[in-house]
Amino acid sequence: MDAKERLMQLIDALGISKSEFERNCGLSNGYLNSIRTGIGSKGLALILGTYPQVNKTWLVFGEGEMFGGDPESASEIPHDRESLGGENNTQVIGNGNHVNNPTTLDKAIDEIAAQRKVVQKSQEQIDRLLSIIENMNNNK
Repeated sequence: MDAKERLMQLIDALGISKSEFERNCGLSNGYLNSIRTGIGSKGLALILGTYPQVNKTWLVFGEGEMFGGDPESASEIPHDRESLGGENNTQVIGNGNHVNNPTTLDKAIDEIAAQRKVVQKSQEQIDRLLSIIENMNNNK
């Protein structure tokens, strides 16, 4: 069984759709369909960060059990979407990287707010430039 087949087996065990899995993990749409030889380190980190109960060795090499069996994996097997936080899961679970630290989350939220302001200002500048270009074209 290759990595793609193991991911499909995992998704089936989680009881979610491929698109929901991609969305939950922060993977691009169609990520699962694009897998040819392996998951890749970034994809692996996103998947294990979202589902730390998955056995990393099983996911990468197909050895051991799907859940647990890894010192870094949780031992409980989820049985429904509620136990995973549901579709709109806002709980962030880290593998020892302290992402649940309130200070870290506050900093991340502040950074997101700052980036939104930058994007909004950029969009306003784009709108102004488009208006100027439109006016120039109308005056010809």
